[in-house]
Amino acid sequence: MLAKARELRANQTDAEKALWQRLRNRQLKGWRFRRQVPLGQFIVDFMCEAERLIVEVDGGQHGVPDKDLRRDAYLNARGYRVQRFWNDEVLSNMEGVLDRIAQGAHAPHPCPPPGGKGTPVAREILPSAEGADFSLSLSYDQRYRRRGVLHTDCGTPFLLDLAEATELALGAGLRLMDGRSISVSASPEPLAAVRGGALARLAWHIGNRHTPCEVQADRLLIQRDHVLEDMLRGLGAEITHVEEPFQPEGGAYGHGRTHGHGHAHSAHDDPNAHIPHRHEHVRS
Repeated sequence: MLAKARELRANQTDAEKALWQRLRNRQLKGWRFRRQVPLGQFIVDFMCEAERLIVEVDGGQHGVPDKDLRRDAYLNARGYRVQRFWNDEVLSNMEGVLDRIAQGAHAPHPCPPPGGKGTPVAREILPSAEGADFSLSLSYDQRYRRRGVLHTDCGTPFLLDLAEATELALGAGLRLMDGRSISVSASPEPLAAVRGGALARLAWHIGNRHTPCEVQADRLLIQRDHVLEDMLRGLGAEITHVEEPFQPEGGAYGHGRTHGHGHAHSAHDDPNAHIPHRHEHVRS
């Protein structure tokens, strides 16, 4: 998704280029916009995270296709407002487009209503959450849990009540007892990007510290840890701090995550047991 986003930034349409020149550097009301932003399963044209606002620039003027309506519904469920403008509209009426963007940020959030009385309860994990009613973005540590009150991305509370502490896999979902569903995705979190000529050697030393690590073609991602980062710099690594979704390698057999015995015994009873301690990640 990141590679695709970089490609889209390098090949913007004339309308996208023109609008970006007016949105960049906080020119509109001091809001910080980003362009070609990966968000869940999509890449959005322009996004202001602080205002939960997405702006899309479309090429045709023959109605919004069903796939775009489904895309908007997905983004709405995550708590974002979506505004769409045609290329011609941007190029011929820029001031009007900017005015509508500014006004649209103050519209009500398109969040699905809670429905029913009381807090909904989720006790079932779904292998797929395609077409979910809500979305839930969690960090890596937050995705291992059993019980607790959570809030969907647009603020709807629900009670998670699983039989045992479980990894909430990305792309999977939760079924509420009222029949609605929630998709699970990775939220951006503070990470350290590790680069270096001897990447395999650096990966070995990270693994030797039992540290969760996401392995990519040209870098490794780990949770920020100044002690570990200093050690890696001593081995010739280049460390850059980033904020991105974290999807580390699974356990010794390629899926799930493994923990020390103490963690497994306390997961049902300790209210903080959903947060795995770094030293409890073990190799089999």
